[in-house]
Amino acid sequence: GQFKASFYGREKKVELNSEAEVNAVMEAVKNAPFAVTGVKRQDKQRNPAPPFITSTLQQEASRKLNMTPARTMSIAQQLYEGVDITGEGTVGLITYMRTDSLRISEEALSAAKSFILGRYGKDYYPATTRRFKAKAGAQDAHEAIRPSNVALYPEAVEHDLTKEQYRLYKLIWSRFIASQMTNALYDVTAIEAACGNHVFRATHQSMKFSGFTAIYEEGRDDEQEKLDSPLPDLAPGEALTAVGFDKQQHFTQPPARYTEASLVRAMEEKGVGRPSTYAAIIATIQDREYVIKTDKKLSPTKLGEVVNGLMMDRFPNIISVEFTADMEKQLDQVEAGQRRWKSVLEEFYTGFHQEMLDAEEALKDTRLKVPDEVSDEKCEICGRNLVVKTSRFGKFLACPGYPECKFTKPLVVEMPGRCPVCGGRLMKRTGVSKKSGKQYNYYCCEKFPTCSFVTFDVPVKDDCPVCGHTMFKKSGRGFKRPFCINPACENFLPEDQRGYPKRTAASDGTESGTNGTAADGQPTSETVQTEASDKPAAKKTTTAKKTAAKKSTAKKTGTAKTAAKKSTAKTAAKKTATATEKAGAKIA
Repeated sequence: GQFKASFYGREKKVELNSEAEVNAVMEAVKNAPFAVTGVKRQDKQRNPAPPFITSTLQQEASRKLNMTPARTMSIAQQLYEGVDITGEGTVGLITYMRTDSLRISEEALSAAKSFILGRYGKDYYPATTRRFKAKAGAQDAHEAIRPSNVALYPEAVEHDLTKEQYRLYKLIWSRFIASQMTNALYDVTAIEAACGNHVFRATHQSMKFSGFTAIYEEGRDDEQEKLDSPLPDLAPGEALTAVGFDKQQHFTQPPARYTEASLVRAMEEKGVGRPSTYAAIIATIQDREYVIKTDKKLSPTKLGEVVNGLMMDRFPNIISVEFTADMEKQLDQVEAGQRRWKSVLEEFYTGFHQEMLDAEEALKDTRLKVPDEVSDEKCEICGRNLVVKTSRFGKFLACPGYPECKFTKPLVVEMPGRCPVCGGRLMKRTGVSKKSGKQYNYYCCEKFPTCSFVTFDVPVKDDCPVCGHTMFKKSGRGFKRPFCINPACENFLPEDQRGYPKRTAASDGTESGTNGTAADGQPTSETVQTEASDKPAAKKTTTAKKTAAKKSTAKKTGTAKTAAKKSTAKTAAKKTATATEKAGAKIA
C-alpha cells in the first residue's frame, strides 16, 4: 500500500528554509531507490483530564456547548441550588461551582469507583485511586466541581432538566467519572525510509484501549491534527518506490485571536481576576462594546482601543496584568499577620488618588474621539464614503460631512444564501421596536420592499439537499438545526415545528407572510402593541356579545325596540370586527 512520509533530515533533523533547498532535495531523490531503514512500534498512554474547576468548566462549556462564561455560571448555579427530580424531591445536582481546587472527597471517590466497576469492569479502573493536586496559590476552599450523587447519571434525570441544564450536567458528570478511569492506550508506529543520505519519516497512531475516552475526551482550542492513514506492515531493508512529491510552504502565523475559552485560560495563567470574576469580566467588555465576538473570536473595537490607550497612559499600575496577582500577595501577607491592612490601603490609595487628580486635570475640556469605521458605501448627496456611527438604537451609516451633509442610511450586512422569492441577495437589517425602543435584527431580500420576503429566521450557507433552496435557522444563542422553508419541498419544516410560541385563536384568521412578518411584509416587532392595549379590545368584544344576546330577547318586546336593538347590534358588531382585526395585527 501507499503512505505519505515527510522529509526528516540527513543524519540529524534538518529544517528546509527556502524553495531552493527543497528543490535540491527533490532532485537528489527524484529517480533514486528508497529503502526502509527502521520500523518502530510502541505504546503511548494518555491521561484523563482532572475534574472541573471554575475556569476549566467555562472553557469546556464554551468549546463543546457554545455557552458564554456568564451563561455557564448561571446554569451551574441552577444545578447547584437544586432541581426537582422525580421521586427524589429538590436535589442539588453538583457541588459548589466557584472553586480553584481539585480536591475530591473520599466518599465521592468511592462512589465513582463502584460505578465504574459496575458499568465498565475492572479494566477501566486504575490500580490506585486518582487524586489530583491543585496548582500553587489555589485557595482550596471547596471541592472540585463534581456531581453530588454519581448514581444520578444524566440520562436518569434528563426528563426533569431543561436542555441547557442537561447538557451542562452531562459535561460535569462525564468529566468527573472519566477523571477516575484508566488511561487510554494508543499503538504508535513510526517508519523511516532513506534515499541516499536523505531520511523521510512517517508516523501513525491507532487506539488500542479506549480507557477514559469511552466516556469523555477533553476539547482543544487549537485545530485538531488530521489523522494520517494507517501505515503498511513493513520490515527493515524492504525496497520502496516514490510515487510523487509534494512541496508545501509554511508561514509563521501570528498569535490567534482570543476566544472566550482561551481568554479564561489566559486570565487564570496570568492571575487576572478570580474564578468568580472571569464570567463578569468577559461579559462587561462585550456589553460595553470594547470587544466584539465574530465566529467565536474576540476582536477589539475602535472604542476599546481608545479606552485601553487612555487607561494605559493614565493608570498604568491599575491596568497592569500583574495588578490582581500583586494585590492577592499583599492580602495574603495581611492574613498571615506580616502587614497591617491599613498600610496596604494607604499605599494603594495615595498613588491612585494622585493619578485620578492628574487625569482629571489633563482631560479637562477634552473630548475623546473614537475613529470612524469607513465603509465602501457612497453618500447619495455629496459622494463621500459613508462612515459607521453608533446611536442609542445601534449602528448606522452617516456622511462624514455632517453638519453640511446630513445623509444617513441603515447599516446593511450581506448574508449567505439567496432570496427564496426572487433569487436576489439576502441582507441583514436593523430595526427598532415601537413597543420597547429596543434594537432587533431581521433578514430580507436586497430588493425589499419591492420583493416582499422578510423574516426573523437566519439564513445559512447550506442549501436544502432536496430542493436546493437556501436553508434557515431559528435566531438566538446556541446551535440551531437548519430547516427548509420551501412549502413545495418534502424537506419543508412547518412553522409550528420550528420552536416558536404557538399562535392564539385570534390570529387564525389573520393573513400573514413569511414567519416573523405581517401580511404587508413588515417585521411584526413594529406592530406589537402593549399589554394595556389588549384590554379595551377584549372589553369591546365582550360588550358586542352581550348586545347580540340582548338583541334576540328584544324581538319579543316590540317592533320599535327591535329596530333600535338592531342598529345597536350592528354598531357593536363593527366594534367587534375592529377589535378582532387589532388582535390579529398584534399576534401576526
